[in-house]
Amino acid sequence: MVDLQFVVHPFFGQAEFNVYFDPMKEVFKSSVATLRFDPEYNLVYLIWDGAITFDKYKEPFLFLLSQFKPEVVGIISDIRKQGVVGPEMRTWLQKEVTPRSKERGLKFFYVVSDANVFKHYYVNTIFRLLQGSDQIERKLFQDFDKCDTAIKASIAQYKSRIVGSNS
Repeated sequence: MVDLQFVVHPFFGQAEFNVYFDPMKEVFKSSVATLRFDPEYNLVYLIWDGAITFDKYKEPFLFLLSQFKPEVVGIISDIRKQGVVGPEMRTWLQKEVTPRSKERGLKFFYVVSDANVFKHYYVNTIFRLLQGSDQIERKLFQDFDKCDTAIKASIAQYKSRIVGSNS
């Protein structure tokens, strides 16, 4: 995710290229979901927006599993604007995505949700079904900034444990 910008140097009058790395640039976008990647933390932000079909629900997850090459350690899924997620989608996430994500190195899956009782039921059902089945840490937040701070702290602790065990 590199952007090139052509500028004229103010003192010398010569043309130069400036290269800017935007760590939060979109890596995937569909009509219902956007993925952004933070390379410093190997963290993906999955932002949902609108009503979803089963096929549309699968798209960002399949992209992550098949085409996104860096090891993703954490995911924040912001479901505040997400449409209704049916039981078949929940089952697919549980049985297909979670095991493959764990194999690829996922350690943290945090969710941002509003106070909608149906969304809390959806998230808590998934969390309950997966509890103890893997080593992925899952947490639910109502505030995006608190979620972001918490997952970055967890990832930093995880990375320091890995570095410490390799010393």
